[in-house]
Amino acid sequence: MDGALWHTWQVSPGGGWSGWASLGGTIDQMATARNADGRLEVFARGMDQGLWHIWQTSPGGAWSNWNSLGGLIDAPVVGRNRDGRMEAFVMGTDHAVWHKWQTSPGGGWSDWASLGGTVDQLALGQNIS
Repeated sequence: MDGALWHTWQVSPGGGWSGWASLGGTIDQMATARNADGRLEVFARGMDQGLWHIWQTSPGGAWSNWNSLGGLIDAPVVGRNRDGRMEAFVMGTDHAVWHKWQTSPGGGWSDWASLGGTVDQLALGQNIS
């Protein structure tokens, strides 16, 4: 109810669950993905309508602080490319599809780039090979 991101986790494989803990922030939409090295990462639209993210600093470990990826976005979806780079897709204020990607697995982020089109919502599939 406070608009923050809350989480709970299994304390051991197949075991019980922790209590709820806040990761802070003020968000209204979110998407999650796993980095190539197993760390979880959450992407969310903040109250400034930009894309924000927070990530585990090690697999199953502590969490970073929130970091802005900028933009004016809606409906974030995130996936991982075959080479391990994360890529975020959003609907821009122009209703076009925009994306931003890691420049290397676990590395920095590109600038925003438009893929064009006019959409009302986004979904991301997975190629199974």
